[in-house]
Amino acid sequence: MIIGGVAASVLGRPRLTQDVDALAVLPEADWADAIRLASQYQILPRVEDALQFAKRSRVLLMRHTTSGIDVDVTFGELPFERAAVANCENHEVGGVRVRLPRVE
Repeated sequence: MIIGGVAASVLGRPRLTQDVDALAVLPEADWADAIRLASQYQILPRVEDALQFAKRSRVLLMRHTTSGIDVDVTFGELPFERAAVANCENHEVGGVRVRLPRVE
């Protein structure tokens, strides 16, 4: 689910943001696979030993190499994070379907 400035711009008032923030509920055992999958879309780790950094901080620091845009993925574990992801909604943004938080 996309969060942060991009989500705020789509769901509320547009604002300047220089990165993409996401919240993912994914077992730690699958994080390495997520990094490999992201690389197929030119999204690569932007810190050395990104997996170990994520295990310490629950944040995966990535960069879309084609555009240079940073992508920060927070791995949610708390009940409210899990609920937010479970209840998010699909939105069409620039011809791309993205999952955003439900506005309540």
